[in-house]
Amino acid sequence: VAACPKEQLIAHSAELLDTVAEALCDSSPLVRASGAEVFSTLLKPLGSVAINTVIPTLISKIASTTAAIEGEQQGRSDDADRALDGLKQVLHASGTRLLSIVIPRLLEDRPLTIASCRALAASAAVAESEITPYLTDIVDAMVLTIEAVDEDSSSESMAVKSLEELLGAVSSASNDSGHLL
Repeated sequence: VAACPKEQLIAHSAELLDTVAEALCDSSPLVRASGAEVFSTLLKPLGSVAINTVIPTLISKIASTTAAIEGEQQGRSDDADRALDGLKQVLHASGTRLLSIVIPRLLEDRPLTIASCRALAASAAVAESEITPYLTDIVDAMVLTIEAVDEDSSSESMAVKSLEELLGAVSSASNDSGHLL
């Protein structure tokens, strides 16, 4: 990729980024990690094109699978978990510089979708204390979501679990650094 002219990357960006998005949802953790590294490499020459293609694809995959889970009252599916791990891998490989793009996108619609709650919790697990500037907005949005979903539903339990995961990640980060957030 580094030796490839930018024009060629742009010309083939759709195919490249579709392949990266597919790799980020693969059943193999090694393929997901490699996909994240390729995404990070493509991020420099392709910038927002890479972000606007891959991140919504991951979130969509989380959302469609989460919707199926809610309808069937079952546990989390492997597809959603792989997409969540793909998002974590991207944030880890690309650094937290993507947070300023990913977090506002996930917070756009309120109440949040359960997929957005899960993605925010996954982001916090990677970002740790870097998520602090967004914490108030995230917690407010998650609480609003919990209040908006049917009580005792799978949606409520998934939203509560996501909030617990988010707060656990932030708490762990503050304990590790020795600072209160």
